[in-house]
Amino acid sequence: MPFLAAPHVVTHPAGEVTAADEPAPTAVRILLLHYLLRADGAPVAHEWCAFRDLPDGMFYARAFAEQDEKPVAAAFGGPAAAAGEAGLGRFRAAAAALGGQPLDLADAAYAFQVLPRLRVAVLLWAADEEFPAQASIVFDAAAGHYLPAEDLAGVGGLLARRLVAPKG
Repeated sequence: MPFLAAPHVVTHPAGEVTAADEPAPTAVRILLLHYLLRADGAPVAHEWCAFRDLPDGMFYARAFAEQDEKPVAAAFGGPAAAAGEAGLGRFRAAAAALGGQPLDLADAAYAFQVLPRLRVAVLLWAADEEFPAQASIVFDAAAGHYLPAEDLAGVGGLLARRLVAPKG
């Protein structure tokens, strides 16, 4: 089963999850097992949905914005237009390295196939003279058919961390 384009093996009935013959991190194991338990076969909606608009998303929305979206804006949005262009370039490079597909949204945006039927996009607007940098992590509208809001927040956080601090 692919997770962020990396193959993972999930055994049945033990529920062990490995990647590259190593046990997957606990958070990834939980996400994959929850995905398999919750998946109901709903088709991908091909519509982006803000986290707060997902089932039960409003409950976690403030924390999601602070912990997941704000660090992306701070890392790549830049405090000024010149820094913003450099930050957009770094964002594009980090997103492409994670297998992101460019979208024609925001100042820069990339979609990620996190799981077989779960797409997530990260949108970034660079700071300018009038507005601070802003990032938004959005989900395919069918995401709630595959993971609960708490796990979707985890997916957003994991993706944000991998963008901001990629493994060397």
